[in-house]
Amino acid sequence: MINLLPILLLFPQETETLRVDDGTPYNWGGNDFSEWREAVSLPVPDSAWVLGLLFYPANPNGLNPKLHYCLWDDDDGGNPGTLLAEGVINPSYDSWNYINISGQNITVNKGWIYPGWSSEDQRGDTVYFNWHDTFLDGYNWWYDGVLWHQDDGFPGDFLIRAVAEVYYAVEEGEPIPEATLSVYPNPGSGPLNIRLRVPEDSRTSLVLTDMLGRNVFRLEEYLRAGTHIITITSSLPRGAYILRAEMGNKVFTERIIAE
Repeated sequence: MINLLPILLLFPQETETLRVDDGTPYNWGGNDFSEWREAVSLPVPDSAWVLGLLFYPANPNGLNPKLHYCLWDDDDGGNPGTLLAEGVINPSYDSWNYINISGQNITVNKGWIYPGWSSEDQRGDTVYFNWHDTFLDGYNWWYDGVLWHQDDGFPGDFLIRAVAEVYYAVEEGEPIPEATLSVYPNPGSGPLNIRLRVPEDSRTSLVLTDMLGRNVFRLEEYLRAGTHIITITSSLPRGAYILRAEMGNKVFTERIIAE
């Protein structure tokens, strides 16, 4: 794949979660050597902007391993290729962890991407484990320090996903899509990302309130036509919230659940 170089006017669809697992944690798996890596191949239906990664870590030994997450492109080779993103976090175990990479502007073409982890941060017995589901569909990949191989050593596909906006082209003369609002992750934890599609220059306001009507976040700004990502970086306390957005004469409301 290569970075998207649009010639036509491109607008994003609603966010889509790319997945191959069935969503049911069955058991966990990990690698034993620091030069090993693991990845899951996820199909990308069209040119897309990768917004975030989702991992479901495990901690069977109680050693609190770090997650060294990675995202590889396929380089049109049918296996993990160029490293697009990586980082290290202290994850929450036995639950979904959302890693926001939208600010890195990673755009890919139709094909495959490979989110996964590297074992190079292992120290002694502190091996990273990730949950997998009950049935192996052939999407796991393993790097042995030299080459990538399809990995059938686990009985299921790893619970690793990606969140992306898939793009479609608008020919000249076609009507511009309507204003839209989307929020991700929702439900979720950590930073909250608000995507606004603004069809024409307009004054925009965002107000996030809790269920008692108290303001949690407020923004008023004149935005140019296009797509805008606004991130609330601080984690919201667990609970329900209401987001109200006004773009010109359009008004949207969205219920948000913080976990």
